Amino acid sequence: MTAGLTVAVTGARGYLGRALVEALARDERVGSVVAIDVHPPRPGADTPPKARAVACDVRDPRLAEALEDTDVLVHLAWRVLGVGRDAWSVNVDGSHNAFETALGAGARTIIHASSAAAYGCSPDNPVPIPEDRPLRPVPAFYYPQTKVAVEQILDRLEQAHPEARIVRMRPVTILGPGAPIGPRIFPTLWDFDPLMQFVSMADVVRAFIAALPSGDGDAAPAGAFNLGAPGPVLSSAVAGLLGLRRVRLPYRFARAAARAGAALRLPGALNPGWVDMGRYPIVVDTARAERELGWRASGDCTAALTSFAGQRATSSTPSTSPRPSTPSTPSTPTEAAQ
Repeated sequence: MTAGLTVAVTGARGYLGRALVEALARDERVGSVVAIDVHPPRPGADTPPKARAVACDVRDPRLAEALEDTDVLVHLAWRVLGVGRDAWSVNVDGSHNAFETALGAGARTIIHASSAAAYGCSPDNPVPIPEDRPLRPVPAFYYPQTKVAVEQILDRLEQAHPEARIVRMRPVTILGPGAPIGPRIFPTLWDFDPLMQFVSMADVVRAFIAALPSGDGDAAPAGAFNLGAPGPVLSSAVAGLLGLRRVRLPYRFARAAARAGAALRLPGALNPGWVDMGRYPIVVDTARAERELGWRASGDCTAALTSFAGQRATSSTPSTSPRPSTPSTPSTPTEAAQ
């Protein structure tokens, strides 16, 4: 490992991808970073030292060339605003292709950005949820369905490739530049007020870095790791902590409006499943990440929210949100680059 690890990142231009590529380029264990995204770099955009940008869809056979001699694949590419077959094609088929191609190219570590949404949003969710909780694609729409389907692919790959180390990160809602919240209002449901859990972008990046192979011969941790800050807050309190205006919507009205907008394919329309996810808490137990990765959130949820509000207030650049806010959705998307 004298030349350093070659780490490939899919979804490298997403809001998590950009921050992670920069952190990887600074890490002494990393020799080079292959920043893969379906969109080519913007003209004049700076590329971090040790990083090379590659424009490629994760479903494209040419991905094999980009992943040649890769040691680690960090898979972030995901279609958040998808519908039906499109979402399944990118999220499930594209993920499967990325995993198989990386393993075929010699990668021995896969770090996948899953989501706490894979646990499902249900009234019987325990608080907090441990990693051994069965995954449930509820409510029944593409986002949790494809998250669970990809984790099932990883289950099969672990059996077929025992030599490979597979890590699944399951973050809750990530707060950082470009996060899909705001810009002026925070909708919540009138008739539901679940606990919501958040985690800062910087903390999530630290967790991914902590999951890299150590190179000292010790066995590195594998499996699933929940990521979230302690001290979840009620959805009714989030708007005030963010400095946004809270808009309260009756659940039936919000769902009917989302369903109509999706049926009419209106700009910015969302699957009504996002409204369903605003009813119940998804709060995760992070003890395993603390114990095995040495990772701990730098502050509680209130601190993460107020820090994010401060970042937004001092930024002169409008948010590049991949989707508008939805009514108090626990565990919003982790990545939207693909």
